[in-house]
Amino acid sequence: GMDRVEDALSNPSIKIDNHSGSNDLQMLPLFEEWLTELDSQKEVGSPPKPFYAQFYNFNNHYPYVGDNYYASLKTTDKFLEGLFGILARAGQLENTIIVGSSDHGEDPSKLSYARIKLWTSHILHSAAYIYYPRHLMPHEGIAETLRMNTKKLTQTLDMYPTIRSILHGGSGLANGNYHDHPLSDPNTAAAEGCMSGIDLTAMQIPEDRVTLAMNIVSSSISHRVLWAINTKEASLYHREGRKEYLGQGLNNNYILKYGSCTKNVKDLCRSSATTRGETNAFLRVMVLLRSYDKGFYGEDVKKCKPVEFFVELLGGEKAINATAKTMAIERSKAMKQEAIDDHPIIIQPHKNIDTIFEEAPPKHAIEPPILKGLGVADTNLVLTDQKGISGWSAPSCDNILLFMPSIAEHATIENQLNSYVLAAMAATFMNLSMVILDAPKDFDGFTSSQFGCSNALKKAPPGLSGIVKSPKWLSNNCAAPCQDSHGYREWDDLRRIASYSIPETVCFNEGRQSKVFVMGGDDIQKYLESRLKDQMAQRPSPVAYDWASRLGASAEEAEIFSQLTGEEQVWDYLGALVARSNLFQFQPWILNDVASYMKQSGVPNAASVKKGKARKEWTVDAIQIQRGDELLSNPKAVQFMSSYWDAHGGYDSEKHNYIPVDHYLREYLSQYKCSRKIRKVYIATSDVKNTKKELSTVGSKEGKGKVKIGCTTFQFVFPPTPSKKERKLSGCAERYSRTVNSIAHFIIFSSAKTFIGDVNSDLGRLVRTFRLKLNEKKSGGNNKPVLLYRTKAVFGKISSLLK
Repeated sequence: GMDRVEDALSNPSIKIDNHSGSNDLQMLPLFEEWLTELDSQKEVGSPPKPFYAQFYNFNNHYPYVGDNYYASLKTTDKFLEGLFGILARAGQLENTIIVGSSDHGEDPSKLSYARIKLWTSHILHSAAYIYYPRHLMPHEGIAETLRMNTKKLTQTLDMYPTIRSILHGGSGLANGNYHDHPLSDPNTAAAEGCMSGIDLTAMQIPEDRVTLAMNIVSSSISHRVLWAINTKEASLYHREGRKEYLGQGLNNNYILKYGSCTKNVKDLCRSSATTRGETNAFLRVMVLLRSYDKGFYGEDVKKCKPVEFFVELLGGEKAINATAKTMAIERSKAMKQEAIDDHPIIIQPHKNIDTIFEEAPPKHAIEPPILKGLGVADTNLVLTDQKGISGWSAPSCDNILLFMPSIAEHATIENQLNSYVLAAMAATFMNLSMVILDAPKDFDGFTSSQFGCSNALKKAPPGLSGIVKSPKWLSNNCAAPCQDSHGYREWDDLRRIASYSIPETVCFNEGRQSKVFVMGGDDIQKYLESRLKDQMAQRPSPVAYDWASRLGASAEEAEIFSQLTGEEQVWDYLGALVARSNLFQFQPWILNDVASYMKQSGVPNAASVKKGKARKEWTVDAIQIQRGDELLSNPKAVQFMSSYWDAHGGYDSEKHNYIPVDHYLREYLSQYKCSRKIRKVYIATSDVKNTKKELSTVGSKEGKGKVKIGCTTFQFVFPPTPSKKERKLSGCAERYSRTVNSIAHFIIFSSAKTFIGDVNSDLGRLVRTFRLKLNEKKSGGNNKPVLLYRTKAVFGKISSLLK
């Protein structure tokens, strides 16, 4: 309990002026006396003792009626002045946080105590304030965020997470996460089906925020319901009450509009009966309420009794869905066309689409879309057939997802590219410009890139930026935000803190405010799984329509995506959009070395890759054969390998560390009928010697490295044999060689006519994603919205990028 309690009703020294309240100025001497006692209890030279004090003020109940209402406001001002003065004299003011709130406002034009008998904006807009000394704030952006939120729609529920955040350091830190009180986090609360407020120090309230109000406790006492849906402009109420006061319409429903009437006494915002035109406006509000980020309410809350009541009042689900579709179409029409001048030439897809995944293809087959997503950075080539990519309004540099690739040793290029794709999905879903921020080379002894080093990389940007460049449609050409106040170390500290909840950080770019979400390479998968995945898959959804548009979908494609049901279809359609979006713009020095690797391997498309473009058709197939440690590090591969050898005489873990080439060939040959053309097949393996030995026993030799198997002649090509110098590479140079090899394999596997291999590793999930294609012509009688171009998994079930 409290150390000391002073009750105006029981303390004879406090005068009660009327039955409704007392003069709170009488409490100030008692408070100062208590502070003096606390100070006397501390040791000499020690800092002031922390304290908590709480006042229940009745100034606005004293004396109340007529002109005395304004006198009561003056008394409130004098009370606050006295309170601040006491704290200043005690040396505590700059170390004290003061929070004030009220249960309701009042109508100063009435000559009696109106309170909830008459609901106007002055009554419903209750007062609240926070005094938060700037030197206690972790950074300057908190003050600006709080100040900006004073002009937004707030609610009483916002006070708890805000106060708790302040007590734990501010800006949503809460000891680094919300684990001990998870419902402080609005997203976690939503997932639990609860209503929660917003931490006003960490998150800027959306202009179109929607809140719910319901009197769950008091309705059990009074047996009267009070339900409301609120926006900054108006509220839609359902309340049982005295109609002569409230001006309700049919069934106790009414609308209260806000605006200029909140600024003076003579022109009050008054309630009025609902009309069709007014309720139509709230159809749009209901769509926003059920969107992912407007109220931070989970599905249980969105389907609660008050919401269901208002849905029926507004015309039912049919009216809501029709409004959502209208809003999506309006947004689509409002999108500005923007010229995109930094994309490379992109090949056209094969025109004859008449095959589907895992069926033996007829004569013509779809072309894989990877080279629609492969580009060379910093070129001025012309974009061709990039359907819909310029049909949306890009986010500004005031709203940024700051992606910080991992610098850990385990973060291979395949792992980093996966994280990059996931971050791009999150950025486009949240409508944020995405900026990559790599660690400087001298950060914490990090002297070279985990991707290795070469002469080509000496002048290249560090980290992932030296490998890929974000396309303009994703980055909006934004630089790293707030460079005057935030360097890499400051952002990395915020990333570590934010890794669970990813709150907004507010900072300033040359006087302009920026809202920044910080995501690390190791955090993005966890964040998507825990926070965004369900929202991304929610259907029907106008948010999904806009998301698809931002990824380059046409209006028709965006409409299809917004109506898809089933997670698998959603992720595959998303993957197909990503695959053709020109997301990967590899740096020219990387493509130069990749092309060299491909040329030495005998892959025929090396020259076109070097130029950042490709021929219309890739004629090479690809088989990925993993052996040794590469295979044993994959649990699914080990499980399959054990089953395979058990079925072929018994598994010996010492002897059997591979899957025979014969198994890969059977999977590959099942994709083809007889062909007169010679099929060139790239065999990706680290065990070239033994793989060639096994292949020598298959089919009949045709000369010049060609082998006839059945009725088709194949030419097998392999990774280049390392030179004596290359075999001696170690450390940084050896890492760069692995990076080039991995990117080459990604391009080859994703672009090949047929791919047989692992689709469950980091590389495999990327390859599968970039072999997806929208089924634009519904070829071969297949009505699936997405096709997976000829791909066979050697082991394990095929999984999407979002596992």
